[in-house]
Amino acid sequence: MTNQADASEALKAAQLVACPGVLLCAPILDGDNNAAKQTQNSDSKARLSKADVPGSRVMISTLSYASLAPLIFASNLAATSRTGQSIMACGLTVASVLAQQHRPMIEALTAAQNSKTKPDDAHSLLQECGFQTALYETPAGALPYIKDAAVALYLTLHSSQNLPESILALLEFGALLCYDETMPPLIRYNRNWIVTALSNVQSQYGSDKYPV
Repeated sequence: MTNQADASEALKAAQLVACPGVLLCAPILDGDNNAAKQTQNSDSKARLSKADVPGSRVMISTLSYASLAPLIFASNLAATSRTGQSIMACGLTVASVLAQQHRPMIEALTAAQNSKTKPDDAHSLLQECGFQTALYETPAGALPYIKDAAVALYLTLHSSQNLPESILALLEFGALLCYDETMPPLIRYNRNWIVTALSNVQSQYGSDKYPV
């Protein structure tokens, strides 16, 4: 881009591409984070008390799929994000795709993340904002996800690309934690959160014409 008008136009273009809103959770790592990278998958859900839950971080992001075989999703992580840094260091995350009922919770979370008095731990923060949480056992410890999410996924870091102000993370599918096909997802569009009624979504083509 060569001038300010170009930059403004690019920002508007980005705002007008609708994406599902997600919460990404990652562990708080001690010491040399790079040495703690894990890429194993886990199929068991944790049954831990709150006192047993390791520290975790959460960030609001978006998600899209980049590959079907293997199934890989893409998410853009701000270079300054501590949650993003944890994802890159440990090589895993738990993603919760937000649904229509989460709009007041995500607004509360946004306000809380700008507060100096917010809880340090993602599990406590999410519960204080009204989310219903559960825990998933990963190689780096138990991480919270949203129990009534449109879909919740365990993902491992496949690869990444450094960009000028962010990191493009390619995240490989590890496990399906929960889903509800009747729940309209919460969509990030034009600097706002919107909901599309599923009753208005009708497929023009057979399911075999397009895989997703």
